[in-house]
Amino acid sequence: MHQGLDPRPQTPSAGAPSRPQPSPEEWGGFVLRRREGGVLHVALTGGLSLDTLTQLDRRVVGEAVPASTQFLVLDATHLQHIPLEVARRLIEREREWRKWGVVAFWVGLSSYLTNLLVLAGGSESGPPALPDLDSVRPLLDRLVEGPASVARGRLEMCSSLVH
Repeated sequence: MHQGLDPRPQTPSAGAPSRPQPSPEEWGGFVLRRREGGVLHVALTGGLSLDTLTQLDRRVVGEAVPASTQFLVLDATHLQHIPLEVARRLIEREREWRKWGVVAFWVGLSSYLTNLLVLAGGSESGPPALPDLDSVRPLLDRLVEGPASVARGRLEMCSSLVH
């Protein structure tokens, strides 16, 4: 399995100092659900850690196609927590992804996670939050042909995150 795609904690190798393994809820992770056309759908689980965000960032940059608009669906249906520092870093990375033509947006955010993201972002606008992927699919199909900045603006108009 590709590095970063296996949500299970790794066991230490023989002779390595052992430390307690975090539970899946504490560890968190992401699973690439599917890639269709210009849409990369990533399911996040547990608590979003800095390590998980770093692995996700590598994957997004590796999947980016120059001079095209792509969408990154951050599926938070099974996400339980985002530390404020990680949320702030996600907002920074999202700005970098936009430079690569990648437009990120949330689906399945709980009220708790929505509030954490608003708190972390302050006046900075993070990825838009939309109710579900099916409801925005027709919009994505139209936006994939245009520039990333226009696509993000249209998604922001539908977003439930208010800054």
